[in-house]
Parts: sequence; C-alpha cells; structure tokens
Amino acid sequence: MAFTPRCERLGYGGGYYDRLIARFAQRPPLVAAAFALQICTQIPLDANDQRVDTVATENSLFCAIATT
Repeated sequence: MAFTPRCERLGYGGGYYDRLIARFAQRPPLVAAAFALQICTQIPLDANDQRVDTVATENSLFCAIATT
C-alpha cells in the first residue's frame, strides 16, 4: 500500500475498499496510518480509486483539499 501527499491511495489491486467507500450514503472521514516510506510523489490511479481525507505518518500529517 502507498499514498501520495494528496491523500491518494494504492492498495493491493482488488478494488474492495474503493467499492466499499463509494457505497456510503454519507461518507465518514477516512484517516490512514502509514509509515513515511509509504508516501510516494505519484502512484498509478484510475477513475474508481477513492482518496482518504488524511494520511498520518510518524513524521507528517497530510490532509486532502476538498474540491467541489
């Protein structure tokens, strides 16, 4: 699993969490705990990939900027 500073996430490729998150009627805040070595500048994404709202590492806190 990997994340970007924009709170994009890369899982194991099955899309399970992306489908689960998309089904929420009211999406709860999503916070991911990660190690700093899991933060990448860029990861491969597709249209179904869901971001988390915050990624917390031992060194940093990354928060996604809401867009409307």
